[in-house]
Amino acid sequence: MQSSIDSLKKRHKELFENHRCNVSDNAYEDAEKIKKAIDQLSKIENRKMSIFDLNKMQFIFRDNQESDKFDHPVFVGIDEESFEAFYDNIHPDDLHFVLETGLMSYDYAYSVSPSERTGCIMKYEFRVKSKTGKYVWVNFRIVIYDLDSNGDLWLLLFLSDIIPNQELNRKPKRILINVNTGKTFNYFDDTDIVEKPILSKREIDVIKLLSEGCCSKEIADRLFISINTVNKHRHSILEKTNSENTAQAVLYATRIGLI
Repeated sequence: MQSSIDSLKKRHKELFENHRCNVSDNAYEDAEKIKKAIDQLSKIENRKMSIFDLNKMQFIFRDNQESDKFDHPVFVGIDEESFEAFYDNIHPDDLHFVLETGLMSYDYAYSVSPSERTGCIMKYEFRVKSKTGKYVWVNFRIVIYDLDSNGDLWLLLFLSDIIPNQELNRKPKRILINVNTGKTFNYFDDTDIVEKPILSKREIDVIKLLSEGCCSKEIADRLFISINTVNKHRHSILEKTNSENTAQAVLYATRIGLI
């Protein structure tokens, strides 16, 4: 396993060393506006956000706020300066999974056209050491935020928050979302990749009405289905979006462009 981890680390290093960007001064002026917007958003949503610049190979924005609700984890780009420090804080049993997932994100981005790249989000869950020394489960996302003038990856947005349900028997999991096509890619291992829609057409109809403030009875009347069917769809939506309540599901669907 250690040799495999070393091999993944080596490929990570090679990717960063060989990646090239063509970014103008005007693009960096726009990036300053992006940083301000992300800073405000991180405060509103109470989650960690940072922006990595693949041209300068450094974080150009690091959110330093700490949540008062959870045992705060240590993250690269937020509390640390190097990726080696990030690796050191990942649970040893999850490190191979995390390294592999990062490479999957990069490979997928270059398997689609540049017009689709900024719609790619890799969402995964794993354990990270907190500031008190214990491991906590986190929800970590890599969002391809902007491209350079050639359509190559430039700005990556990293988002992270603590998973409320810290079950001891959880397993790391990942899902890649392409908001341009409305498809998700469930990666179980190197050879098992399942592509499927994030939500069914009817579930999208339901969550759109939920976003408008409709209750189950109103949705049933407008879609000509029973209240029981509406509630089944609502339950399915919460499961598929990994949400605890309707508000979270609506926010998630809005973020990935479903509504």
